[in-house]
Amino acid sequence: MRQLVKQLARTRLGQQFRATAPGRRLESTARAVYRSVSRTPPTSNTSVLMDKLWNAHQLPIDEHAVLYQATDGAGMLDNPLAIFEYLIDAPHYAHLRHIWVIPANGEYSPVMMQWRRHSRVSFVSYRSPQYFRALTTTKYLINNTSFPSEFAKRPGQIYVNTWHG
Repeated sequence: MRQLVKQLARTRLGQQFRATAPGRRLESTARAVYRSVSRTPPTSNTSVLMDKLWNAHQLPIDEHAVLYQATDGAGMLDNPLAIFEYLIDAPHYAHLRHIWVIPANGEYSPVMMQWRRHSRVSFVSYRSPQYFRALTTTKYLINNTSFPSEFAKRPGQIYVNTWHG
């Protein structure tokens, strides 16, 4: 929520609202700004993104989903791939669905081609609406760098960062 308020504060609407609402608690300020954004026609990509993030935050967390992101959505590689390969083969984790973040251009690497028809594996393009929905509704988040600054982990989500390098 704090990251979200910081992002909103960068927009003109957030600056205007913050100036007129001193002393409010951080969370109530964020909710009020969200309500203002949802009543205001989108004027930029930021306000559209904030609206989509807010809507996704209202959805329940999928307890059986794992989201993997390696190097800002570069594909299936590095430590997230090693964790995925273990979980996909382990019988006691057969209930999990696996979501991989892929490059925005949608190109499939040979590793992705191997998994694209698997029933428990799906792909989302980096920074797409489907990406932000998966990011905010997935129980387990596995990354080797960091997620976009617009994202704030929800209570109930588990974030594992393996740090590339």
